Amino acid sequence: MRGKRILRSNFLIMYRELENAIKKYLDYGHLHGDTDKIDAYLAATLHALIDFTDRFWGDDEEIIKAFKYANNALKHDCSLVSHKKITGGFSFPIHSPLEISEITVVWNYDHSVKVNSQMQQEAFKKLLAGQEILTTLEPLVMRISDEV
Repeated sequence: MRGKRILRSNFLIMYRELENAIKKYLDYGHLHGDTDKIDAYLAATLHALIDFTDRFWGDDEEIIKAFKYANNALKHDCSLVSHKKITGGFSFPIHSPLEISEITVVWNYDHSVKVNSQMQQEAFKKLLAGQEILTTLEPLVMRISDEV
């Protein structure tokens, strides 16, 4: 099962890098709006996830279909960036009392990005759209971490 360990490690390494990129963005990167590292590690994480699930789990589960949509949207229409939305921070005009929302990195469903599978797109819309990216990946991180 050396191949399984390699694919498992690839996914977990990319996820940790995505986690670090988002943390750095939330700590200070949002001041500059630089999401390049989030975009790069998100793409690598999705690719590694699909490599693992295709080989060992198949795609019967709705959550796998949802992530396949995200991965395919990235491959066919480099606008996965449109699926990521930064929420929170300041909004203008500023009113008193000043309220500062927490900044989060979430999946933003863009209905104009189409892939061949309507089932994948619907699964993405239902399970991931509007949710925090890391939170949606955590159950799969735990599950893959437990794989031997």
